[in-house]
Amino acid sequence: MKIGYARISRPDKQDLSMQIQALEKEGCGKIYQDTGSAKNTARPQLQDMLRYAREGDEILVWRLDRLSRSLTDLISLTDDLGARGISLRSLTEPVYQTSGPMGRVVLQIMAVLAEFERATIIERTKAGLRAAKERGVHVGRPKLLSDEQATHIIQELNAGRMSLNEAAGLFGVSRSTITRLRRNLSNGAT
Repeated sequence: MKIGYARISRPDKQDLSMQIQALEKEGCGKIYQDTGSAKNTARPQLQDMLRYAREGDEILVWRLDRLSRSLTDLISLTDDLGARGISLRSLTEPVYQTSGPMGRVVLQIMAVLAEFERATIIERTKAGLRAAKERGVHVGRPKLLSDEQATHIIQELNAGRMSLNEAAGLFGVSRSTITRLRRNLSNGAT
C-alpha cells in the first residue's frame, strides 16, 4: 500500500494542498498531514503513520525535508522502516528510494547536503544579525517604549510618583515590560 505524508511548518504562510495532490496522483490510499517543525519527530500524524505502516508498504513524501531536517533522525527513521520491510520514496527527488543499498547511499548524501545547507543558512543569518547590531540596527521585536518614555517611567517609579501598574496602564504595556525595563536600566542596558 502507498502511504503519503505531508507537512508544513507554518499554516499561516504555507498550504498542504500541493503536496496532497501530488501524493494522491501517485496513488496514496492514506495521507497523513502534520503542521510543525521537522526538527521534532514527535509529530502526531508522523507517529500515527509509523504505527500504521506494515511490511510491503511504501511511504511517499513530497521532499525528504517534509519528513526530517536532521540527518540522524532521517537515518534512524529509514533504518527502522527498512527493518520493518517498508520503503520510502521522495516524489521530487526521484533518485531517492530506500528499497536498495544504493538508495541508502543516496539518502545519506542528500541528507548531509540538506543539513549542510541548513547550517549554512543559520550561519549566514547569525552573521547578518551581528553585522546589523554592529551598525546600530535594532534586531528583534520592535521596542514598545521610546527611550524618552522609558526614562520618564524609571524617574517616576524611583521618585515614588507612579506604581508599576500605573506605568503599565499609562503606556499600554504589561507590568512585566515595566519590570524588565527597570531591571535592564539598573544593569546598564537600554
